[in-house]
Order: sequence, then structure tokens, then C-alpha cells
Amino acid sequence: MTRLAPALLASLPLALGACSEQADRVGEEAGYQGGDRTGGQGASAMSPAASALAERFDLAEPDLIIAPTTYRAQGDLSSGAGISVAVIEEADPGHLRVSGSADPDAVLANPGLGLSYRLSADRTTAYAGQTVIVTLVVRAAGEIGEGARPAIRAAWVAGPGMNSGWQEMVLTTDWQKAVFTYAVPEAADPDPDHIVILPPEGGQAFDLAALAVRPSAQ
Repeated sequence: MTRLAPALLASLPLALGACSEQADRVGEEAGYQGGDRTGGQGASAMSPAASALAERFDLAEPDLIIAPTTYRAQGDLSSGAGISVAVIEEADPGHLRVSGSADPDAVLANPGLGLSYRLSADRTTAYAGQTVIVTLVVRAAGEIGEGARPAIRAAWVAGPGMNSGWQEMVLTTDWQKAVFTYAVPEAADPDPDHIVILPPEGGQAFDLAALAVRPSAQ
């Protein structure tokens, strides 16, 4: 297990669903190679690592998959000073173990204070005006105390005052799919959008194995 020092490394309620396991690596924003549907470049082949994630976790036709075990090399996936992240590479699936805390209101105003994934400018433009579906593959890290209900919070941040609001999911010790939707504003901020996650309150860590995004069919 590789531990990293914290660095500058946002709808509808989160839905909970059990899923099976696997992952490898992706980390980069190109879950597809040679173009992607959101970018309007036509059909393209999914990379082997992204394909493995989609199959193992039953992620329906995602435009974008991030396997966060390449966290160390990616500027797009980052964490604020109050968030601690460890890369668990030897596990199956490889995943991040995340703990710590940050002020929720401050994170919506400045996504870099939480565990944040920054979309590229192209994807930010492509998703503007669309309803997006975000799926997180997560679980509680370690045992859960009797009577405890640790919950992560996640949000899509499209700019100042433009976000999905915090969506909450109670964790279990099994891998789960947390899903939320957000109608991205048409006239979004020119800066890239972010998907932000906060660990449970009370010190419970959580594991993140995959993050996937796709536009709604509607």
C-alpha cells in the first residue's frame, strides 16, 4: 500500500446497488480511445482497463471511466489538505482509501478542498445542457461500528452557485454502486466542471474503485 501526503491533488438522491468486483487502472480521462460519444467524434473503442471496469461493475455504456489507482500521476484527480488518500494497488480491485474531512460549503465553492475529479474542457463543454448520470463504486473501509451509518457525500460542481447539491449514500462493507443525476446548466462556467466526494463524518474511511459518467438517454 502506497500512502500519499495530502496535496492539491459537486439532481436526484444517490441510489444504492450491490455489485461485484474488479479493476485495473485507467486514471486518465480517456476511458475511450480515439474519441468519445460526448465529444461528438463518433463511435470509439473502450480501452481494455475501462472495459474491464465496465464489465465487472456492470457500468452501463459509460462515456468516461476513472480507475483511481493512478491517482499519483494524475493532476485531474486531486485532494485537499484535509483529505488523506492511500493507493491500494495490490487489492483486487485496486482502489483508493480516503479519509479526512472538509467543510461542505467550502468544497462546493472550491472543489479542490475535497476529493475532486476535474473534467477536461472538452467534456465540460460536451456535458453542458445535458442530464448526466454519475456512478461511484464505493464501500466502507474496514469494520463499521455497531449502530453506525457512515455515509459519503458527492456532488457535481459546474461553477459558482451551480452544483447538484450534496448527494448522500450510506456505506456497507461490500462494494456498492452510488448513482446520482444532475442537469448540467447550459450556460456553465468556462472553467472545467468537477465531481467532488467527501468522506463520512466521524473518521470512517471509504474505498473508491471506479467513477463513471454518461449522459442520460432522455
